[in-house]
Amino acid sequence: MAKFTYHQNSIACLYQGEWLDSILELRYILSVEESHCWLREDLSIYYNLDEAPEGIKGGLKTYTPDFLVRNIYTGKATLVELKPSAYDDHWELLRRRKIAENFIQFMGFDWDFKVVFSHQIVLPRRAQLKFDNFLDKWRIGFSPQKLYKLDCQSLSYSDFVMYGGSQAIVT
Repeated sequence: MAKFTYHQNSIACLYQGEWLDSILELRYILSVEESHCWLREDLSIYYNLDEAPEGIKGGLKTYTPDFLVRNIYTGKATLVELKPSAYDDHWELLRRRKIAENFIQFMGFDWDFKVVFSHQIVLPRRAQLKFDNFLDKWRIGFSPQKLYKLDCQSLSYSDFVMYGGSQAIVT
């Protein structure tokens, strides 16, 4: 099977101080932001550490999921990999799932791993309006620097990753 190739250039944007690589990523975040907090940075998973290293980076490979989201109400965390609907490299997705699940188990985190395809993303009405506004501004040449959402929590990065993002969970 031939390797999947993307046929459109991605539109990057800044949202909540984080660079998103594509409109797909923006759509996903808008679809879950009312009920989830999210992280994008520092999500690289190193694997194949048992290989004989050649210098510091020899034998190391990285996989970086798109997001870590944590449900505000339940505290449930999920590593999320986003793909367009036409993505058909099932072997690559199986490899990423195995790497992510091995990492989660090794670290003892309470996370799950999930692949989300573009056709599975449904925007609530408010999120759709925000998304349409972004696209309208982008089409006329204005690239908004920020879209705003309510601050969902004030926990630190390590609190979010290790102990849960919900204030109802971490008291």
